[in-house]
Amino acid sequence: MNDADAAPVVTVAERLGFSRKDVLLIINADDAGMCHSVNTGIERAMTQGLVTSTTLMAPCPWARDFADRARRNPALKVGVHLTGTSEWRTYRWGPVAPRAQVPSLLDPHGCFWPSAEEFCAHADPREAELEWRAQIERVLSFGLHPTHIDSHMGVFHFKDELFAAAKRLAEEYQLTLRDGYPPRLQELQAEGFCVVDYLYWDTHDVPLEKRRDHYLEFFNMLTPGLWELAIHPAEPTEELRGVGGMWQRRGFDLEFFTNAETRELVEGKGIHLIGYDRLQAVTAELRRWR
Repeated sequence: MNDADAAPVVTVAERLGFSRKDVLLIINADDAGMCHSVNTGIERAMTQGLVTSTTLMAPCPWARDFADRARRNPALKVGVHLTGTSEWRTYRWGPVAPRAQVPSLLDPHGCFWPSAEEFCAHADPREAELEWRAQIERVLSFGLHPTHIDSHMGVFHFKDELFAAAKRLAEEYQLTLRDGYPPRLQELQAEGFCVVDYLYWDTHDVPLEKRRDHYLEFFNMLTPGLWELAIHPAEPTEELRGVGGMWQRRGFDLEFFTNAETRELVEGKGIHLIGYDRLQAVTAELRRWR
């Protein structure tokens, strides 16, 4: 049998019950648990807007608050935002695991390193895995059933050893995961992980005055397959302004992805919005997780 006679590869869209011509989109709100303003913004974006998924930062002070919201509201589908960085100058966080067990993850102030570059330069992958396992366990202890894992500031994408640690945890806890880099995506799909075809990440650096056009261009460029767009909605409060969490851009994301005009645009283009819970269900079936 030659290549022309071979059965066509089943696409991710088809595994999810769509056709290979359909455009599917996950809109994921990163950073749940970071602070109260982020929590209230993400909840509104998921219950009144177009956001279909979020991931929780277990080390952050407001993680339990968002977990409480998610237990009360089944519409809040929550994954785990594996965290190894603490980027704001005065609002910091550190490990869930005992500090003595993860010294390479700590900066001179005893918090996580401020940048992904510093984390990757210092982190012992074994300690990162220990810490990320503790974060997943904390989310489970909140009574949540995670839909997937991804990473804050993308830290496990940048070194093979860190990605390997994250993948081991995905297998251990029977979770699918976010990735965005071929050929890793193809390898994960071949192993039965239902993962996106295209990851559009990150929009944090897009200036406020250009964000609307940027998102409109994104919707116009979508092609058949499964896409993920990572955004950062939050209520633009004085709290968020004090944190320094790019408060105006986060506030824009909240308003843009909850307004009727954006919904009409998405519906008019025939884009199918789905959440990571759908990917998790297919992954469990393909990998025979029970």
